[in-house]
Amino acid sequence: MSAASMEDARDLIRRGQDLIDEAIATIDDYATLEDAVQAYEDLTIPSIFERTLQALSISYPDLALLDIGRRGAQEATACIGVAVDEGHGAQYLVLNAIASVHFDAPHFETLLKDAATICNGSLHLRSTAGDDDANESLSTSARLLFESITSFEAILQKEGDEVALMRRFIKFYGELFEDVGGPLFAWYNLLTGLKSQSYQKLIATDATALASNLAKAPNARDMAAGAATYLRNAAQHGGSFVLSGDHIEFRLRSYKETKTRGEVVNDIFALLETLSAMSWALSNALAHAGLPVRATEPDASYMGFSAFRLASLSLEQQGTGVVDSREDPTSWAFTVASPDDVFQLGIVLGLSAPRSLAFLTVTNARDTEPVTVPLEAYQRFAEPRQGEGAPEDHLLALLELRQSCSWRGRPLLTSNDLRFATATLGLFLLLGKPEVISHVRRVMRLAESRGEAELVVLLRAAFSQFRSPEAKEKRRLASVLNDLLARSSPPCIPEANCIKVVLGPG
Repeated sequence: MSAASMEDARDLIRRGQDLIDEAIATIDDYATLEDAVQAYEDLTIPSIFERTLQALSISYPDLALLDIGRRGAQEATACIGVAVDEGHGAQYLVLNAIASVHFDAPHFETLLKDAATICNGSLHLRSTAGDDDANESLSTSARLLFESITSFEAILQKEGDEVALMRRFIKFYGELFEDVGGPLFAWYNLLTGLKSQSYQKLIATDATALASNLAKAPNARDMAAGAATYLRNAAQHGGSFVLSGDHIEFRLRSYKETKTRGEVVNDIFALLETLSAMSWALSNALAHAGLPVRATEPDASYMGFSAFRLASLSLEQQGTGVVDSREDPTSWAFTVASPDDVFQLGIVLGLSAPRSLAFLTVTNARDTEPVTVPLEAYQRFAEPRQGEGAPEDHLLALLELRQSCSWRGRPLLTSNDLRFATATLGLFLLLGKPEVISHVRRVMRLAESRGEAELVVLLRAAFSQFRSPEAKEKRRLASVLNDLLARSSPPCIPEANCIKVVLGPG
C-alpha cells in the first residue's frame, strides 16, 4: 500500500483506522454475545427464565426489562419481514444470541425466514389452530422441552464421565425429536398442504416419516435436513451405537456408519437450531393471527415463566427493592422499598397482568390504605394522550380519572380540580369555542354530583354568553372566571403510597 501525496496518506490512515475500529467493534460485539450466552448457560442459576433475563440484560444493558420485547420485535421484523409481537421479540433476541455463538447464525436466519414464510402465508393456519389436539400438542411440547433441558442440565452438572455424557446426549436427541419435533413436523406438514388428514391421525405417524416428508416442500427442505433420523433411531434402540475414543459407531439396521463425536454434536445442535426456528415462527404467526397458544398456569409456574414471576423480576430490575410479593388465583400483592409514589408502578404492572386477576396492589411499606384505580379508567384517560388531543380533552380525561379513583371510599376529584376546569372551560366558551360544549356539560354534571352549586351557576352563565353575548356581562363573567383560575391549580395525575389496580369490571 503506497500513497502518492500527503492527502492520500492521510486518507489511507483514516481508512486504516476505520478498519481497526470496525474490527474492535466486531470483537466487542462478539465478546458481549459470549458473555450473554455464558449467562444463559450459568447452571448455578437454576431457573432458565432468570438466566434468559440475565442474558438479555447483558446484551441490552440500557433497556428496562419491559422494553426488551419492543426492541426485539423491531429487530425481528426488520430481519425476517413479518410482524412480531413483544413477547416473541424477546425470544428472538435470546435465540439470536445463542445462534451467534452455538449455531450457524446465517443458516439459522434462513431457517427463521423459511419457517415464517410457511406459517404466515399458510391457508391452513386457522383450520389447524382450530383443532384442539393440535393446540394442546404445542403447549405440551413446550413443557416437555423444558423438562428435557432441565433434566439434561442436571446431568451436565453431575456427570463427569465423557462416555456416559455422550450417551445421554444421544438420548436427549431422541426426546427432542419425539416430544418437541413430532408435533412441529405434524403442524408443518399440515401448513404446507403436504398432508390433509386430522392432526390426531397425523401425529400417530412415525415422527421420522413426518420429518422426511417435509423435504417435499421447497421452503421446508432445510428443516427436513436438520432432522438427523439416524440419531433419533439410535436413541430409541438399545445397543444401536458403540462409543470408542473420539468415534461413535452406529449399528442400526438402516444405518451403519462411524462418526466423530464432533459430527454427532453438530447434528444435535442442528436439530436444536431447526426446532427453535420452527417453534418460534409458528408461535409468532399464531399470536399475530390472534390465536396464541398459551401454557396452562401450572405449566407456566413449573417452568418459571409465569406472568407473576416476570412482574416480580421487572420490579427488582427497576431497583425498587422488593420486600415481599404474593400471589393467589385472583390477585397479586407487592411491597417495595421505593419509590414513595407507586402509582405508575401499579399501572404498568396492571397493563401487563393477566385478565384472570381481579386486582393487584403495590405498596411502599409506608401506607396500607390504597388508592383504588380501575384500570379501564386509566386506559380511557391515556387514550386522548396518545395523539394530538386538544387541551380540553386532556383536562376532562384527567378529571374523569380522578373521579374514578378513590381513597378511603372517596373520589380523588377535588373542589380545586372542578374550580380550575370551570374557569378554563368557561373562558374557552367566552372565546367562542363550540368544541368545548360537551366538556362543559360533563363538568357541570360532575359539579352537580359534588354539590358545587356556585360552579354550576358560572358554567350556565358562560353558556348563556356563548349563545347570546352581552358585552358588559361577558366582561364581568370573564373577570370572575379569571379570578377563579388564579385561585385554583391544575389537577394532576394521582399519587399513591399504596395502589390497588382493579383489573376486572368489579
